[in-house]
Amino acid sequence: MDETHPHTRGPLKRLGLALIVAVVVIAAAIALVLTMVVLQDKTVASDVAAFDEPVPKGMPYLDVLVRIVALDLDRETMGLELECIPQGTLQEGGSLKYPVTLTLGVSAAGTQQVEVLPTGATGHILTVELDLGGNVAKYPVDRHTTTLWLAAVAKVVEDEPVPIRLQVYGAWPGLDINATASDPSADWNSEAWPESRRLDIAVIRSTITSIVVYFSIVLTWILIASVVGMTYAVAVKGRRVRIEMIAYFATLLFALTAFRDSLPGAPPMGALSDYLAFFWGYAAAIIAVGVVSGVWLWRRESKDEHASTPAPVAADPGGTAPPPQTTDPQRDA
Repeated sequence: MDETHPHTRGPLKRLGLALIVAVVVIAAAIALVLTMVVLQDKTVASDVAAFDEPVPKGMPYLDVLVRIVALDLDRETMGLELECIPQGTLQEGGSLKYPVTLTLGVSAAGTQQVEVLPTGATGHILTVELDLGGNVAKYPVDRHTTTLWLAAVAKVVEDEPVPIRLQVYGAWPGLDINATASDPSADWNSEAWPESRRLDIAVIRSTITSIVVYFSIVLTWILIASVVGMTYAVAVKGRRVRIEMIAYFATLLFALTAFRDSLPGAPPMGALSDYLAFFWGYAAAIIAVGVVSGVWLWRRESKDEHASTPAPVAADPGGTAPPPQTTDPQRDA
């Protein structure tokens, strides 16, 4: 026989329900956080350019590790750091050591940069600046590309081409970097290995950056629709003008600029995203300020008009209200 007092059953049930709800909410929050972490890791990993070519066997070669250390899409420039390490054994005996002459093609116009890696060194680091081909004004669908050519020659008995093995790593916040190298050979022997290598690099906006930009464009058009709707209601439908409307439109005009500049990797004014949304937002806010201000000035009541306006009489369903007072002009005179 259940002897629990009936007055205590209600609080116990509510407590149990509250605990169940709390557990479900906490579990959902943990699952959401874990999902976001996994999604963020996959997104970041997909934006990283990294590859490591296999090691050629039975031949000396030059290991070149390429890292992206500077990137300016507004100036269309990219800075690379090249770490060069000789590897392997020469056919005449001994290890491949410097001096090695490394010739770099740094532009599509054929500009070259020649680096003589010093004698006796076992490693050398140098920097290269490349010009990008692209147009940041197409943000967020802009694409920037560049190419680096590498050729190495070692002085053994005579100038002898040295194969180059590439290792590439590139990552930059908000950008998706893709790097591809020319195929060194079908098999790893000295006859098939090319004397020069080509590294193609392409830079685009990351997936999350594009999503944020397009979402911002949609939000901007929602604001434009609200501004147009309020202006239409005031100018055409005769809705009462409130001075707060003018303050709202003027504030929106300056807020759009801050909102636009806060987008990830936002370029100078005049990008594609500006033509898609933000220029329209500026125009709508400016026109709305002018129209609503004009209507407010045109419809503003004077003090005499406001004083002569009779006060409305409330309806009396019971019929007990006193009769309205009438004014006798002769008595008042």
